[in-house]
Amino acid sequence: MKHKDIQQILASYDWEVFDDRENPSLDLVSPLAYQDSLIRWIPQKNQPPTAAMHLYPIETPSILLGARDTRLPNFLEAAHFLENQGYQTLVRPHGGLAVVADKGIANLSLVTNHAITPLCIDQAYQMMVGFIRYLLGKLHLQVESYEVPESYCPGKYDLIVGGLKIGGIAQRRFKSGVTTAAYISINGNQTLRADLLKEFYYLGKANEDYPDIQAEKMVTLQDFLPHILTVDDFNTLAKKILEEWATVQPGNFKDPLLQNIYQQRLLIGHERLQRSFHS
Repeated sequence: MKHKDIQQILASYDWEVFDDRENPSLDLVSPLAYQDSLIRWIPQKNQPPTAAMHLYPIETPSILLGARDTRLPNFLEAAHFLENQGYQTLVRPHGGLAVVADKGIANLSLVTNHAITPLCIDQAYQMMVGFIRYLLGKLHLQVESYEVPESYCPGKYDLIVGGLKIGGIAQRRFKSGVTTAAYISINGNQTLRADLLKEFYYLGKANEDYPDIQAEKMVTLQDFLPHILTVDDFNTLAKKILEEWATVQPGNFKDPLLQNIYQQRLLIGHERLQRSFHS
């Protein structure tokens, strides 16, 4: 997808930015409950056409698991290993396999309305790749996108700098809502993150359908930069880039419609957590 096409898609919406740093009432399940809520909320906000950017830094060391991870032959033992290492474990609503979330990882999603801008699966991914490519271009970094099979949560649209993976993208569709979510490794010990998930899959008795993780295939943005970069810096830059291309305002976490959806999804999230890890 060309740069001008991505700009045109983003400019077709009024954007609301939901930044979890401005919503202090969060509990451990809340970021993913909001992910699950925004995709349901956006299609009901069509006058004017509305989209959402969700920024959800997760500072408590966490593993966001995919549904496939819960089907590992020895999943419960592997999940308990992660918890014993000091990580909370949650199943995320959008696709993919396990990723690490901690204070050095940026998480963001773009939530759009398929009825307003119909995007096939590849186009939605390409929109996010283009957004990240332009964003990191501001830091003088060149982004490519292809699969790194030896990384955790490998996919066709892995985010690559200097031949090494710095992030990944997942997507979820619900009726006419489309969520395209990315994680970006900003700083911290990426080798530890990769080795942690390598051990998770080993203990879970993963077969060849799961990645054989090689830590040297993954790095952080900090590895390429002469200055300190934080998740806050990244999130601030993401907002500025969106403001270059579209009308932007802060999202209202107290919006009655969103809150009604969120409370339902939060309850379901807690129930899912209980089913997944305490059976």
